[in-house]
Amino acid sequence: MQVESRFGSVSHASDFANLSEDIENETSELVSSSTLKRLWGYVDYMSNPRIYTLDVLSRYIGYQDFGHFCAEIHNDPQFVSGFLTGECLSADSLLEGEKIRVGWDPNRIVVLKYLGNNRFEVVSVQNASLLKGDRFVLPAIVKGFPMYIPHIERDGKTTPMYVAGYRSGITLIKKLQ
Repeated sequence: MQVESRFGSVSHASDFANLSEDIENETSELVSSSTLKRLWGYVDYMSNPRIYTLDVLSRYIGYQDFGHFCAEIHNDPQFVSGFLTGECLSADSLLEGEKIRVGWDPNRIVVLKYLGNNRFEVVSVQNASLLKGDRFVLPAIVKGFPMYIPHIERDGKTTPMYVAGYRSGITLIKKLQ
């Protein structure tokens, strides 16, 4: 994220307070540390950010406003398409019954068991909204990118789409013995 490229890593409560202060010093506009925590997924929050917040963050990284930022990245070939060269775990590379550990910021960890046919079951959860026993289809997990789960089967019902690592992407993918 361009804000972190300018400011530095944002992963602790004090980082958000410092970033808020830096944004105010640079733009003379306030974005609270609690708003920044919600944007970075440091605290759970299921709403979209206000355009004012996006405008201020865009000015902080050198754009006139959020509209100009979007126009700029829309025309940047880096954001149009390309091959992913990072660490990727394809479901078809797993054996039925194999377990993997997946993590994302801040401090979310799940252990998944592969059921075959791109299907997974949650075995254990730390600090995430997924629940033990949740089942879903997922063809691949790519480090550095969000994990999009089209829906989860939970207690005989189907949930809406779930996104893990929305802000910073998946930070951990590890096969377990």
